[in-house]
Amino acid sequence: MSSARHLPKRDYDALKAAFRALVQLVGGTRAAERITRVSHQQIDRYGSTQPDFVDVFAPMDVVADLEAECGQQTVTRKLAELADHVLIPLPAVAGSSARIDVITARTVQSFGQMLTELGEARADGTIDAEEARKLDPQFSELITKLVKMRREVAQMAESEDLP
Repeated sequence: MSSARHLPKRDYDALKAAFRALVQLVGGTRAAERITRVSHQQIDRYGSTQPDFVDVFAPMDVVADLEAECGQQTVTRKLAELADHVLIPLPAVAGSSARIDVITARTVQSFGQMLTELGEARADGTIDAEEARKLDPQFSELITKLVKMRREVAQMAESEDLP
């Protein structure tokens, strides 16, 4: 591996593993060849950890094509994780029929429920792994609702700006 690399070897290996998993999700290297602009041999190289190919990674458009095909963001999720981020799907916004006050009420309700369960988990002064595991879906749901609310507000603002 080149000395110019910034991440530890295990992170690059994890990206290769994520790419190999993505290729399997679309049906293997031959299927990936049909979906992308590159040969199945090149697909193999992108996933290989052999010394000759350790610095050969899939281009963004190849990853995007494969992820679009299978609907799984395997490599993108790994990249987000390596950047200390989490990948959360954007919720659909219903357009003019969506009411911001309904979205807001649901978001506040989810937040209140999450805070209640957080308080119950902390009742003994700590949060153990099982309690954290049970809270995680609530955090994800709340984040998704907040993003939906944000998108709805932006959509409302755009419609106000139209002539």
